Amino acid sequence: MDNELIPQSYYVVQGYVDAKDDRGGNINGTFVSLVTRRDVMFTSVHFEHVEMEKATPWRDLLSVHEEARKNKGRDPLLSHQEEELRKFLESSLILANVAKNLNPKPAEQAVSRFCLDDLKLKAVCFVRFARAGDDDIAFFQEEEPANDQAQQDAAPPTETPAQERRTLPQDERKDLLVRCEPILDPIAGVAMNELRDGDNLYCKLLVDSVIYKLLAKNNPRFDGVITATVTGIFTNELGTSTVSLSLSDGIAGFMKLSGKVRVMMVREMDGQGVSGKKDSGLFPAGLPPLEIPPEFILTAAVIVVVIAAIVALYYIFQL
Repeated sequence: MDNELIPQSYYVVQGYVDAKDDRGGNINGTFVSLVTRRDVMFTSVHFEHVEMEKATPWRDLLSVHEEARKNKGRDPLLSHQEEELRKFLESSLILANVAKNLNPKPAEQAVSRFCLDDLKLKAVCFVRFARAGDDDIAFFQEEEPANDQAQQDAAPPTETPAQERRTLPQDERKDLLVRCEPILDPIAGVAMNELRDGDNLYCKLLVDSVIYKLLAKNNPRFDGVITATVTGIFTNELGTSTVSLSLSDGIAGFMKLSGKVRVMMVREMDGQGVSGKKDSGLFPAGLPPLEIPPEFILTAAVIVVVIAAIVALYYIFQL
């Protein structure tokens, strides 16, 4: 039968993601989508460390999602994972296939695989769906984003409520987000809980990251160490902190720290010498070269010769 003859039907697809990160921490995700057999009209994704009931009604989930978007102090890594999963759900049309085939299993497997391959999360996904009524579609039409009303007003009108809701912005992330590893400095570094926005520190790019490969291609001596500026710190209830970083224009980074570790800071030079954070000595940029007096070298050479002569005489008399 020609698909053109099938009446347009809307479905609400609701998903739950039970995951663990690379450190064994629990991450729980939920998503809600309004779909047809051919298209994804609206998708909202939320990740949190707090477990949520799988039976939570989808309208309640959307309320939780909306409240989370208003929180400016959220973990930037969770926000990044939300955005990546949302893009995947919209572009892959796996949720539209749920409505088309009335079978959620392929979507569950696809989301679990995406979390593992792209988000580095060991995840199990559960999906359920239901036919959307007129009041459900109206609900998506009335739902307004709290942070971008101006763009909603500027959005062009469309034919159906569902299509109109789809034009709403989804907090598109314009910066490329790169994971970094901290460089520890137990003696002269700054403790994680003492970091402040605007601090400059050293960190290291992962070898398999795109930015590392690009920089290494242009500079064979590049070892992955770069400087970054702290733009935010989020600490969860377990004491693990996610530090968001600014690497350059259009490139943001993040790194995870546990406990009160000390990280290596960038020294700031001024006319009086070293200022700002303490220096570890591993990056002595800006220090004058060390000058050794010739008299010191001559004295050291004489001492070495005398010691060698004494050792030689000792072995001769032993024989």
